[in-house]
Amino acid sequence: MVMAMLKGRIEPINAQRFKYLKDSLNSAGETPLSTREIFRALILPIANDQAKSANSKEILAQLVARSFPEPVRFIERMQRRFLGELADIFINELQRTYPHATKKELYWNFHLVISSLLGTLAQQRRLHDFSRGLCDDSDSEDMRNRLIDFVSTAFDAGICSPRS
Repeated sequence: MVMAMLKGRIEPINAQRFKYLKDSLNSAGETPLSTREIFRALILPIANDQAKSANSKEILAQLVARSFPEPVRFIERMQRRFLGELADIFINELQRTYPHATKKELYWNFHLVISSLLGTLAQQRRLHDFSRGLCDDSDSEDMRNRLIDFVSTAFDAGICSPRS
């Protein structure tokens, strides 16, 4: 039942991600995309879906939050089904942007981007209390823009930092 719910939510979002990425690639021609453009294609569709309504935001946040305590087999199946192709395509674009980066570094940093995205979606409603009212957790556009800026900058820094 959870897989069917996830399918109904994730597959249309992934289709939009692929469309945004394709549109960006068409605009860029032969030039590799910036990480900001790549992560904009990754984040914008899910942020737009979440911004549709309070109900949409709540359902998506609950689905993401509920996936964390699930058994490992379920998580692995979910990742293969909904994130496998997505990860491959986005990693290939990141490799074009950073041709000298190892696949290992790309995957590590992409994993951290996905974790930031999922954590933000699952915990966004706590932002108001956490910030003592300074931050508006209902401002989906601000959250989306900050998340894109944050993960792009962090990814770039992670790739450019030497590993021992």
